[in-house]
Amino acid sequence: MHHAGLDEMCQRYRATAVLGAGRNPGLLTLMQRAFQTLIPRGDEVLHRHPGLALHHSAAAEQVAGVEEALEGEVHGPDGLPQRYVYLRLQRGADLERVRAAILADPLHTAEPTQVFELDDLQALESGDGQGIALERRATAASGSHASLVFEARCDAADFAARVMLDAASRLPALQHGAHRYALGL
Repeated sequence: MHHAGLDEMCQRYRATAVLGAGRNPGLLTLMQRAFQTLIPRGDEVLHRHPGLALHHSAAAEQVAGVEEALEGEVHGPDGLPQRYVYLRLQRGADLERVRAAILADPLHTAEPTQVFELDDLQALESGDGQGIALERRATAASGSHASLVFEARCDAADFAARVMLDAASRLPALQHGAHRYALGL
């Protein structure tokens, strides 16, 4: 309804507008649509948090090939925890072998755990922005066990401003009317 009214006014006054160019709606909405396209029959969980509470994990650092580790935990709407393990690996270490060892540790078998390799854990640890974690898992009826995770830590205002600037930079090439924001608009 809002889009139709704005489009009518834009047509009448030969103006151009872009709707939904921010963080949400905007880029987050696009990510959700992409996940739903890739896993059409699934369940989606979005965690919003002021940033993961990260702590050093002695257990992960004991795994062969791990130079340094940080762990974060987020509780979903159902109250269940989701763990995130961030690693800086030793030179020549195999990420899949390290991931398998961490996931097999009893400390990590009770909760869903994601393992990521990063070059600089200090940058992650010093981040004070807001965070989101979007996860979509295929349902049993879909016949696959696909899952997708998108995680971001950002300053919400800065993130929204960048998307708005992207939309504004595309305005001169658009026809008059109201347009919904999309990548490559």
